[in-house]
Amino acid sequence: MQYPKEVLKFTAPKSEEKLPEYFTKAERDALFAACRFPRETLVYNLAITLGLREQELMFLEERDIDYETMTVTVRSKTSEGFEIKDRAERRVPLRTDTADLIKAYWKANPGFRWLTCRPDGEPDTHLLRIVQTLGKRANLKSRVFCTSVGRPIVRHCCVRE
Repeated sequence: MQYPKEVLKFTAPKSEEKLPEYFTKAERDALFAACRFPRETLVYNLAITLGLREQELMFLEERDIDYETMTVTVRSKTSEGFEIKDRAERRVPLRTDTADLIKAYWKANPGFRWLTCRPDGEPDTHLLRIVQTLGKRANLKSRVFCTSVGRPIVRHCCVRE
């Protein structure tokens, strides 16, 4: 029996992606309470309120924050080798409490280019490890705390209350 060419070219449909799981309010509060240092508080707050990818957080600089429109602009930093996904700049709403935290952090830590940089001024390539550390301190064994590769699923837990 011979099949038409159309049947032979058939490709199976892709499996559906499951919706991400989210931190509960209790889990978010426990992570926040586990913050011991201003930098931990800043990184956690930015991650949970902006919903940015790790590299987008790494390369945030002062010019990306617009306090007048209360937005954060996510853009590529090609001179640093960072390109945003799909090369599409976007604006993300900025909460007032997060804006206040950013202002206070910049004031206490002047002279750095990157908002979430390491103490030596270089971009921190392990920002989400901070969230992992907070999870351990908070004794979270949440089903949503880590993916199969051991990285926190913070981006999908964004809260814009």
